[in-house]
Amino acid sequence: MLGASSIIGFAPTTDFERARDFFDKTLGLRFVSNDGFALVLESATP
Repeated sequence: MLGASSIIGFAPTTDFERARDFFDKTLGLRFVSNDGFALVLESATP
């Protein structure tokens, strides 16, 4: 059931640039957008 669903996670931050650097460069997530409310990143698809 969950195998066919997208997973969404939220991590609070006050420093979007530092968070983006960590999630993008360290964890390898792909940056999608930043609207000042949410930093949206995407993981690799299986």
